[in-house]
Amino acid sequence: MMRILAGLLLALCLLSGSGFAQTQPCTVTDHAEYTKKIKEFTTESFFSTELVDHLPLSSCVPPPDAFLHHIIGAIFLTTPKTSTAISGWSPAKALASKSGA
Repeated sequence: MMRILAGLLLALCLLSGSGFAQTQPCTVTDHAEYTKKIKEFTTESFFSTELVDHLPLSSCVPPPDAFLHHIIGAIFLTTPKTSTAISGWSPAKALASKSGA
């Protein structure tokens, strides 16, 4: 009885998995705007190689700038002023500033 149930469960899993399969294959192109930003923010050419000087754009995976709204490592987000502001923040300071203490 257990073998029959296990077999039915396995068959159900295999058959239902094909229903979730992707109907169209992913297409991969070059993300021209992101590639332009990479070249803009890279200060020296020896920091970049042909493996990281562009971003492939897939129709199945969203690019990082879709949810970050900037490229990774953008200079305006990694300045000492920003990192000091982030490291100097604490919940206690935030609460104290709101309460007027």
